[in-house]
Amino acid sequence: MSIGKLKSIEELKQRIAAERDKKAAVQKATLTVSAGTCGQARGSLEVVDALEKVIGEKGLKDKISVIVTGCHG
Repeated sequence: MSIGKLKSIEELKQRIAAERDKKAAVQKATLTVSAGTCGQARGSLEVVDALEKVIGEKGLKDKISVIVTGCHG
């Protein structure tokens, strides 16, 4: 978002609200996969690869993201 020259705080607030609304309109599902050492031992990296492959094949990259994290405990 290019702000340019603003005339007032109110104009800034309106631009921020418009940008927030635009981002909210694009809803994306998130899949979280634990890939700590125990997760990796149980095949989590293969699961991530499979998820990313299917998401790509189905053209869903703009609707689903895969997040790889450390151990969930």
